[in-house]
Amino acid sequence: RVSVDLLRMSVHDLDVWYSQNALFGVAWSHRYFNASRIAVSSFSEHSQNHIHLLHTSSLMNTTPSRLPHASQPQQLSSSSPSPSSHIFELTNYPIPFPATKLLWIPDPPSLQPDLLASSGDILRIFEVSSTKNDSYQQQHSNDNTKNSNLKLISTLIPHKSTANAHHNASPPDPIYAAPLTSMDWSDSDVSLIITASVTSTCTLWDIHSESIKRQINTNTQTGGGGEREVFDVGFGRGSDQIVTVSGNGTAQLFDLRDNNSSMIYKSEKGLPLLRVAWNKQDPNYLAVLEMSSNGIMLIDLRVPLYPLAELVQRAPRLSVDRRQRVLLRDPVNAFQWAPHSPRHLISGGELGVSYVWDISSVVGDGGNATRIQQQQQSGVDPVLACDIGQRVNNIAWSPADPNWTAVTAANQVQVIKI
Repeated sequence: RVSVDLLRMSVHDLDVWYSQNALFGVAWSHRYFNASRIAVSSFSEHSQNHIHLLHTSSLMNTTPSRLPHASQPQQLSSSSPSPSSHIFELTNYPIPFPATKLLWIPDPPSLQPDLLASSGDILRIFEVSSTKNDSYQQQHSNDNTKNSNLKLISTLIPHKSTANAHHNASPPDPIYAAPLTSMDWSDSDVSLIITASVTSTCTLWDIHSESIKRQINTNTQTGGGGEREVFDVGFGRGSDQIVTVSGNGTAQLFDLRDNNSSMIYKSEKGLPLLRVAWNKQDPNYLAVLEMSSNGIMLIDLRVPLYPLAELVQRAPRLSVDRRQRVLLRDPVNAFQWAPHSPRHLISGGELGVSYVWDISSVVGDGGNATRIQQQQQSGVDPVLACDIGQRVNNIAWSPADPNWTAVTAANQVQVIKI
């Protein structure tokens, strides 16, 4: 059972940037020398949307810290913004529809051009021009061409196609293209991006040649009638396997080398699965999210179909008579595996709390049904929680510095040191 005391808030440092519109997408740069770059995207149904390129000085001169262990819950501390921290907008780029996901090229040593991808109505690839330390002077200059720092270099539109067909050959009208729900960028081959769509199709792109390498119809694998949305997709540690979650309530594993697929999880209630994340540090484990759920299901691929454990979000609040603290059900909106640790995740939900989880107590050797049942009964407590103050729309953990996370909530992005 989750302890109220374990959910006390702890923030060492916090900084906030405000937008005119609500914010959804958020992504940290993977580059060691540009670790302070954050991309965020707006969500507006009635006006033009934007991708904003931000710089935070919070990451300057920081050293990585160890995450708290599950047996060491963090205590209440101040969450007031540090006066020495600042977030500046370097540039922005207008897009007609909200972006469903933002991703930076996974290229920490900066061997490739500095690229940013966005999914939504289509797949867009931007190149970010190099600026020395993302100088603050850019923010305060009167240069009307500052948008040139974010250059659109590719617009890739999924369509019915045979493998290896070039997208420039009779490209479809974007108005009739199926919107993209999500995407993932291969860590092992940065030329590859996989996109998911509101149809049952996932498209594997070679962004260097701007061509479709292959398309995967997930509907044929489940035998369901009619097309069902693929809400999320992700690569494994390499580029040979992907996992998808769909509106039919199934999570599927596809091996791109031999076209084999297998179902690894199915919602007992038949609810759509909205999110999936593959643990890149330990590829035996996946995390999936059912619609309207306050729990994240952990899947051990060595024992598929049955969840290893559930990470249940419950937010601490005062009771109606304000005499005691109670835990309320907190539906999950976003989660991500730690980019530096195989045993940590971060999540956030409707009640405006972000959680850090340590799953060390529930992972181990696969195939022990008794162990799994005991772990499901005991549950997992978060090791840290932070009061965001607004509904958490999305969340991201810095791959270059594990001290820092970023949360989009309402019209703000909060950069938080944990």
